[in-house]
Amino acid sequence: MDDSQDEGPRTRAAEELILRTIAAHADSLLRTARRHSICPDDAQDAYQRAIEIFMTHAQRLDAGRAAGWLHVVVKREAQAIRRSRHKLLLSSEVDVDGHVAASLPTPDEQLLRFDTISRSAEALKQLKPHELRALWLRAQGHSYSEIGALTGWSYSNV
Repeated sequence: MDDSQDEGPRTRAAEELILRTIAAHADSLLRTARRHSICPDDAQDAYQRAIEIFMTHAQRLDAGRAAGWLHVVVKREAQAIRRSRHKLLLSSEVDVDGHVAASLPTPDEQLLRFDTISRSAEALKQLKPHELRALWLRAQGHSYSEIGALTGWSYSNV
């Protein structure tokens, strides 16, 4: 079998693994990130960075162990962000009181952002596999026509 032909099924399998894992474990991954982060924004950064790493490594991961692997990656990313924050805050060169955040969110805005993220994770868990795939392809920048060509679906089905 030609490598270029073999690439399709592996990419599709990796894509399915990513979608299934994120849909099933988004809430617990966010909880892991929050547990090891200083603030909700850092937790969100760690979660997003872990998803990026997951997308680059999904092809080589065992489907049965992917969720556990991803939890470890989220934890390590959160810890890395936490260390960098501590280093910044403990540095004698930084005058924290002298810096004013240009757009520091209020506690209400932070709560609203957290609520939105939680609802998004819950909504992802409710989607059917083909809906997740369409959303995934759209997030990658594909047009509706391109999604239809990639999946064999009609424009209205997309």
